[in-house]
Amino acid sequence: YYMDERSLGYFGAELRKMTKFIEKHTGRKLDIDKLKEALEYSNQMFELWDEYNQLRRSVPSPHGWGIGAPQCFSQAWCYEAGTPQGVDWFKKLVEMAELNVKNGVGPVPEEKIRLFWFDLLPYGWVFEFLPWLEEEWGAVLVMDMFGNYPYTMIDTSNEEQMWKDLAKRNLFDSPMVRQARGVAENFASDINRIVKDFKIDVVIWPGHMGHKDGSASVGIMRETCRDLNVPFVHLGIDLFDKRYSTPDQVKDKMSQFFRAMGLG
Repeated sequence: YYMDERSLGYFGAELRKMTKFIEKHTGRKLDIDKLKEALEYSNQMFELWDEYNQLRRSVPSPHGWGIGAPQCFSQAWCYEAGTPQGVDWFKKLVEMAELNVKNGVGPVPEEKIRLFWFDLLPYGWVFEFLPWLEEEWGAVLVMDMFGNYPYTMIDTSNEEQMWKDLAKRNLFDSPMVRQARGVAENFASDINRIVKDFKIDVVIWPGHMGHKDGSASVGIMRETCRDLNVPFVHLGIDLFDKRYSTPDQVKDKMSQFFRAMGLG
């Protein structure tokens, strides 16, 4: 629940128990040297991800919603996690972003609004909505919850510390788990940091009906944005089922919001 040593110790011990369980039921022993090797590659990937995110702070942002957070998260956590291929992928991404920053190129001809989307993207109808934001309003998604980078490097020189760092990366750093498992400050601190670091113009809380665990923190998020003098909009949608709030309804709400805030 809290970001403290007790939580880390508990979760680290659970990871070790899980390892023993898998060893018992598969008859295979964990190769600690292979794990360390994978974690060292993983550290390189996360360092490059951080470098890429620093490039997204540029105005205009080198990439919008179509390149960035979903791919970075998928590569670092899933598809090529802890591999030299994953490191190479991130190096190429950084090179692409550096080129765009050098040439002042962004995803739209004129970046007018810099967005922070504080959740998963609406993958069930993403192609009906996010391209429209860019084309209609010049609104670029500069950062979202899955692109947010608070990650811990894992110390592989000490096995005890390695398990604690693994616990921290999974419990304190990974998106959704990081924000929703504990106190509302977890939401507020991320908003505060990202708005300042990425020159955000609007914070969007999608209000996904499947993420009710964050509902009680909406007021605190709104107050945080008010203190930062940044507009905050709470949509109320389903990220996957567009029958809950149709793309046209969400577009209308966003258009009214942008006009009311004098944006675009």
